[in-house]
Amino acid sequence: MSSRSESDDLLQSLRRTATDWYHVPALLLAMAWMFWVRMQNYSNFLRNGEVYFSGNDAWYHLRETNYIVRNFPSSMPYDIWTGFPIGNFVGQFGTLYDQLIALVALVIGLGSPTDTLIAKTLLVAPAVFGALAVIPVYFIGKRFSSRIGGLFGVFLLALLPGLFLQRTLVGAADHNAAEPFFMGLAMAGMFGAVAAAQRTTPVWEVVREELFESREIDTLREPLAWSLAAGFLFGLFIWTWPPAVFLVGIVGLFLVVNVTTDVVHSNTPEPVSFAVAVSMLVTALMSLLAIDTFGFSTNVLSLLQPLAALAVAGAAVGLSWLARFWEGEERPASQFPAVVAGLGIVGVALVALLLGSAYDLVASNLLRIVGFSADAATRTISEAQPFISPTSIQQYGLNSASERVVMEYGITFFTAVLGVVLMHARPLLRKGTQRAYTYLGGSLVITALIFLTPLPSVVGGAVGIDQQVLGLLIVAVLLAGAPLVAEYEATDLLFVVWAAFLTSMAFTQIRFNYYLAVVVVVANAYLFARVLDYIDVDAALAAADLEARTIGFATVPVVFGLLLLDQTLAAIVVAAAVLVSAIMFVDELEGHQVLTIAAVLLLVAAPVLAVPVTLGGSAQSGGTQTATSVQTGNSTGPGAVLAWEGTFDWMQNNTPEEGNLGGAGNADRMEYYGAYERTDDFEYPEGAYGVMSWWDYGHWITTQSERIPNANPFQQGATNAANYLLAPNESQAQAVLDRRAQPGEETRYVMVDYQMASVTSKFSAPVTFYDDENVSYGDFAERVYSLQETERGTFVDRSSQVYEQRYYDSLMVRLYRYHGSAQEAQPIVVDWETRELTAADGSTVEVRTVGDNESMVKRFPNMTAAEEYVEEDGSAQIGGVGPFPSEDVPALEHYRLAKASEAQNRNFQLNDRRQAAMAGDQLYGLIYQSTSTTPSWVKTFEKVPGATVEGSGAPANTEVTASVEMRMPSSDGTFVYTQHAETNADGEFTLTLPYSTTGYDEFGPENGYTNVSVRANGSYTVTTPSTTNESGYAIQYGQEFNLSEGKVLGVDEEPKQITLEERTQAPEGAQNGSDAGGNDTNTSSLTAPDSFTADSTDGSGEFSADAGSVDGPTTNELSTDALGPAARVTN
Repeated sequence: MSSRSESDDLLQSLRRTATDWYHVPALLLAMAWMFWVRMQNYSNFLRNGEVYFSGNDAWYHLRETNYIVRNFPSSMPYDIWTGFPIGNFVGQFGTLYDQLIALVALVIGLGSPTDTLIAKTLLVAPAVFGALAVIPVYFIGKRFSSRIGGLFGVFLLALLPGLFLQRTLVGAADHNAAEPFFMGLAMAGMFGAVAAAQRTTPVWEVVREELFESREIDTLREPLAWSLAAGFLFGLFIWTWPPAVFLVGIVGLFLVVNVTTDVVHSNTPEPVSFAVAVSMLVTALMSLLAIDTFGFSTNVLSLLQPLAALAVAGAAVGLSWLARFWEGEERPASQFPAVVAGLGIVGVALVALLLGSAYDLVASNLLRIVGFSADAATRTISEAQPFISPTSIQQYGLNSASERVVMEYGITFFTAVLGVVLMHARPLLRKGTQRAYTYLGGSLVITALIFLTPLPSVVGGAVGIDQQVLGLLIVAVLLAGAPLVAEYEATDLLFVVWAAFLTSMAFTQIRFNYYLAVVVVVANAYLFARVLDYIDVDAALAAADLEARTIGFATVPVVFGLLLLDQTLAAIVVAAAVLVSAIMFVDELEGHQVLTIAAVLLLVAAPVLAVPVTLGGSAQSGGTQTATSVQTGNSTGPGAVLAWEGTFDWMQNNTPEEGNLGGAGNADRMEYYGAYERTDDFEYPEGAYGVMSWWDYGHWITTQSERIPNANPFQQGATNAANYLLAPNESQAQAVLDRRAQPGEETRYVMVDYQMASVTSKFSAPVTFYDDENVSYGDFAERVYSLQETERGTFVDRSSQVYEQRYYDSLMVRLYRYHGSAQEAQPIVVDWETRELTAADGSTVEVRTVGDNESMVKRFPNMTAAEEYVEEDGSAQIGGVGPFPSEDVPALEHYRLAKASEAQNRNFQLNDRRQAAMAGDQLYGLIYQSTSTTPSWVKTFEKVPGATVEGSGAPANTEVTASVEMRMPSSDGTFVYTQHAETNADGEFTLTLPYSTTGYDEFGPENGYTNVSVRANGSYTVTTPSTTNESGYAIQYGQEFNLSEGKVLGVDEEPKQITLEERTQAPEGAQNGSDAGGNDTNTSSLTAPDSFTADSTDGSGEFSADAGSVDGPTTNELSTDALGPAARVTN
């Protein structure tokens, strides 16, 4: 009998344990699921013994982590291997994030990890931090609902397919991966501190008694512990990412609203002020301990972070004192908000006056992250684009902003909004007064007007405020005003302020959606708990016996376990498990309660999160299908860095070490993981050099080729890079370099990939930064639209961008397209007419158009005829399609192609293909197939002194042409480099040529020079135009010669001397002494009606495009433009 009793007691104990701790296995299974989803493509990042990462910043974290492992726990004080010729200190890297990863690598590697182990540790870190985010989400969700609600929030977080998942996938090893976790911990601590303070009410008398008089802590124990913990967690967040100081600002905003409303409702604000003051003092202390600079900066740990925390702590104390004073003087509580507002205005004015730089820094960054007003340069960063901008919507093939939100969050964002609105409205509803109802109804109407009507645009235009900023201000005022009408729980008020701020951040810059995801799932947890309250499920479960509750709660970890098998199945099983368990074991639950729970689960979790749906779509396309978390996790990889890898290997092995350019012998002064003293401008030793490219590729150049980029993803050197890459001539490009460099600091290589030279890719980004001239994108390319007439109206069928001469003159285009060779204009004309179109949003704009089935390209027998047509037509230009400029493009004298990557990408020709399609079948091949360049993914050029060639023996005042055929082993292709020069009255001329033809083996990285991959197939040929004498003989002057590598490199500075020789050719059937007329000069032109001669990729110099012989692409191969398929003609 005793044995049975003991058995029953044990079973009863196990049941109680199951009901008390069921959330623990559920959380562990959720973390396991999330880790697996993020690690699916782990093997994609391991290739041939090398570890790769996705994106750009992860590579620099690899560098910082390697340094910390070698110098634990110190991070890099100054990096001379980026930002040439200055170097850089990067406060957002080498933070707690890198230190934690370095520590793990040291532990796993027993104090001496290999570089591969370090890289693998960093590789998986994002997945770990993504899974760990479950912890703060559960505890915050539980605080606003229950354990079931907290697990519901975790369940949704595990299924979200958007940016939170993407930033925590294996390989995406940026600090962004850890930020949601640390932010969640910080806010969980702050919610706990505020709640504890409200429970224990640590007013000033209690604080004085326990801290200063008796020194026996009793009442203060819980709020003090929570506040210290919150401050510590805030400090960890700032240590991980210095711009996390924004969270301090959110707490400050909450404090002001809470103190004000407490006074209005005759409550003491001191408990919450205590929690804020203590936590912010700890945060300030931690920020001071790790400070990097005693200036003001958001990007590094500076005076800004501790002073901001101290300011909030001071405000907590000051406002509490003011509230006590106000009460003691028996002043009207209704006047207190106005006094606080006035003090705020005065405080801001004083900061602006006394700390102008700090004020400007905070104000500009505030607008940049929450004011929907990121500047043009910031928006060239893909992650800094507005979340629901027209560009973002079009990029995903969607039709509306709501579809963009659904793609990111499914239905959860809208249910989260409902949850926050409910949280904010409940106190007003409980108040039950006409004033409260009026305020709630008016707020909802005004908010609807802001988002659904053009009212903000009208009002904003009248008062000179951006409509989005105006809408933000109005909503902020409405949110702040509600607590003046009804009493709010401080934790609820903090959550609403936090949610509103993060929503504004996420919609201003898309990257902040990885923060908003935490708010979204917590708000859903709150809403789910309110639904359970409404249908009285808690009472039913409480009335159920222990066995029924045990079985019911046991389904929760089972459901999370099923996630490891199939998430679609899991979403269905959730509802089924609730139904089955409720019907079988909980008699107290009624049918409508069970059906409501099942409906909520299916409504929130099924669309997008569990079952993909199709969004967007039009008559031309079938729409875009969303992806589940499993699909998203299974679609990641290193990306474009793999296409660059061969070039990086070549550069590391075939160019001189840093410090040894020209045999300087200073490579030992350029230690790759060396510790260098921080400075404003590092003095590089002789032999150090820079590598110019667009800033996107800077970290790859640093880590993969171990060379120093001029520009990097910190946007250091971005403007300089833009001014250089878009320079219209060599002298201006050199002037750009000279502005930053000291004598001896040379930029030696230029790396240009197809995206930089392509108007359908990254070409517009440098244009945004360019400031050497007052130009806009329209100075480089303009779009032409092909219109299609239908019964429903006139619509845009297709479009392409027509190049302006400034595009062809840009240095990076001359390098990528022509390899530095000269390119002559041809009698090809682009013809259009200007019409006014109405876009889908109702705006009108004047654009260039061509009619349906009309060719936008015409060709003429010679330049004179083409120029006459352009002058008479008024809406036409010579050239601008394919490789054909409007004016002659001269050859570059100091740049040679040294390496063309094995990897190729024909997307470089995407716009050319669109141009060709709009030119018609007869001219399709002329434009597209004669693009005259190999579409290597990346081409590396060396800037060289060039060899001087002095020639004589040519006719006076004529043009000479030097050319040489070059071979690219990587693509097994050739190209012809051509340069022109004019002779003087004595028939003399000078050329500066960048390509050598001999002596390659005499120079290489071992003696400080380049082992070029691209080499000549033969000698240079210099010729003059052919002329005909009186006897009909063709006369031409020419010469062949070689140029040594030493002359091109400037080692042999002696000019190459050549003398042209006269060559004659008798006409067919002609006899000596025959009278054949005048001494006319023959010129080459496009005279054949059905063929065309142009430079080709095989170096033959000819390409024949017979009329009608080349098929153009179908309409389905082309994409529409920014006006969208709904654009129509208005007049």
